[in-house]
Amino acid sequence: MLEIITVMNFVISCMLLLGGLLMKGQTDRSSGIGFKTARAMESDKAFTLANRTCGRLWLLVGMVSFVLTAALTALMTRLSGKTEQCLQAVLLIIQIIAAVCSVVYTEIKLKKGE
Repeated sequence: MLEIITVMNFVISCMLLLGGLLMKGQTDRSSGIGFKTARAMESDKAFTLANRTCGRLWLLVGMVSFVLTAALTALMTRLSGKTEQCLQAVLLIIQIIAAVCSVVYTEIKLKKGE
């Protein structure tokens, strides 16, 4: 079970990093990649703002979670199996919450027109 959670943490970290890189530079609304909510698609300016905002957040969350997952994996020999499993599970939940919150934050920023 621990190995599955650890792999999931690495995969989610990499997906956030890749998604962040792809979104951060995205300016073309017609491409298949990007932050595409109704509010983000209203104009080129909104689309660019949404992709830059969410892209930066995903890059940050992806980098931090990758480093934390690697650190927990490196400490595996020093921690008990239950402790590491619990920490990896908490990290997994934090990654998911951070990804969802970045979308909510981006939508709020779009609504304010920043």
